[in-house]
Amino acid sequence: MPDASSSIPLQWLHVGPGAIYDSLADAPCAEMDDAELLARLNSILGTNFSLDVPGLRDCLQHVRRNARDFGTAYGTLRPWWSYDFLEIPPLMEQRKVELEELRSHALRGPCIVDPTIPVRRIWDLFSNRVLPFHTLPREASYAADDVPSSIWCVSHSWVDEKDRRTVWTTINGEEWPVPLPSATTLAHVRIELLNMGAQYVWLDILCLRQQGGNAPEAEASRTEEWRLDVPTIGNIFQRQNAPCITYFNGLGLPAEFSPAILGSPRHWCNRVWTVQEGCNAWLPGGIDPGRPLGRGFFEHLSNRGDMILAEMTYLEVATFMKGRHCTSELDRIAGLAYLLKCETLPVYDERTPAEAVWLVLIKHLPDEVRTHIFFQFAPVTPFALWPSWSRFLAGQPELLHPPHDLSDGMHKLLYPELFGAMIEASRREQRTVHLADKSQLYSDDIQAQYCNRGYSLGPCRVTQPTRSVPGRARQDVYLEFLGADEPVPLEFHAMHGLLLPGIDYTLVGFSFGSHDGFLDWWVAIEIVAEELDGELLTVEAARWAVLVMDGAQAAFVENIKALMHDMRVVYLPGEEALARTRFRREYLRAIRWTASMLGYTFDTEST
Repeated sequence: MPDASSSIPLQWLHVGPGAIYDSLADAPCAEMDDAELLARLNSILGTNFSLDVPGLRDCLQHVRRNARDFGTAYGTLRPWWSYDFLEIPPLMEQRKVELEELRSHALRGPCIVDPTIPVRRIWDLFSNRVLPFHTLPREASYAADDVPSSIWCVSHSWVDEKDRRTVWTTINGEEWPVPLPSATTLAHVRIELLNMGAQYVWLDILCLRQQGGNAPEAEASRTEEWRLDVPTIGNIFQRQNAPCITYFNGLGLPAEFSPAILGSPRHWCNRVWTVQEGCNAWLPGGIDPGRPLGRGFFEHLSNRGDMILAEMTYLEVATFMKGRHCTSELDRIAGLAYLLKCETLPVYDERTPAEAVWLVLIKHLPDEVRTHIFFQFAPVTPFALWPSWSRFLAGQPELLHPPHDLSDGMHKLLYPELFGAMIEASRREQRTVHLADKSQLYSDDIQAQYCNRGYSLGPCRVTQPTRSVPGRARQDVYLEFLGADEPVPLEFHAMHGLLLPGIDYTLVGFSFGSHDGFLDWWVAIEIVAEELDGELLTVEAARWAVLVMDGAQAAFVENIKALMHDMRVVYLPGEEALARTRFRREYLRAIRWTASMLGYTFDTEST
């Protein structure tokens, strides 16, 4: 046990049944026979079993074959000690196979199809050993992927690299070096957690494989595990009534809340990953009872916005994440994916550039969020459908509807029972922008085709050259619909993209998010191929521009709805659209001219 060198009283000493000393935990199982192993278990667990109990000897031998030391054997057997010993080995194997199958089925290529997958490891504080999650038996009333509330979690901010060290420890079988603040020890952390009432905890540095390792394949194992484990970290923190011990200034370190510390980029309140680790059942770690937290700390915590994420729009969530610090931009994207409640998630791969990861995330976004981005943000490469990651993160969309923000708010995603009818009606009609082929989720290709249904007007031509001006949402855009007996003037108040005279466009009207149901959002497309699928016309198209009408003009257009056609549009991604457009030269000339005249960056180098 550590001495009282820590300034945190709860880290000085733990006295209670069940928790064993490190000297006993480290004792090799190979040096114990069955009788000695059983005697120690009986003494700790307060039982008096003999080796004559049916199945007990076989059970001990089964565990000893896989246990490196007494701590591992004790931690493995403790939760099963009240079971029928004849049933324990087959039940252990059954639980192991069950969870292995869950993990194998959770991944499909580069796609996590089951984001609720349980954690891989837990830290048993009583045995002071990191154990596979399958060592805990599953209660009959629990689903296979449930994580019981008896497993607490630890959230902490990582201190600066110069203020931490790595330690090799038998706690995790010395499988990898554990990064730890230099000013504390795992023994201090363990004692504090035990004194707070925890028996099992999930702590990233011990339960999530870290860099380094004592085997040649260690780094390959970490990379493979992180593909699934990193994007799904938030699950362990978001369970109801499962306590979370939170260290605001670093694992095991004293809780201090001076203005300088609260403003540090390393403080818990200022980190990207800790957003998804916030929960209602949290307890502060590193507390000195003689120095209470104080009212100022709680005011600071509530002002950070962690508790009101459910009331934020997706843009506000993105802006909130932008204000946090992270080691890698991939962490920010992965955290955003979890906060936006994606039904599937991209795997985590440190080798992939952030912009590519962003394009992959778009495939996984909820249809409603993806649709908002499609309409509101301008791309930065020719014919692209999506903004760059940096432009999106800036949180300043080019187009906002005047009477209402198209962003419906995170509460619709988090509480679908309140808004499910509206969302499902839109999905049934496929008016949202969604993947043209869902199998693209499981492809390594970052480019994908997206589609939606809308009401088309065409042919339409601009009556004067129109180019969008970055940073200026308000601009008058005029087109004429030439499909009626007389040309019908169409007026738009905002646009992003490019329209040129002499080109016949088809306009596709869209009312997603509109309170009045009018077609106030429009996409100007160039049709490059079409096919009649039953009674529905499906076209492949290059997207030239997105336009917005005000309410009065949208009501006027409603009068010519009889001339519109229901159409399914498959939008070609940038490079494919540029290769298939009939106006490549004109498009690129106009794009480059606009960029040079207005002094903004539009990536055309690859073209």
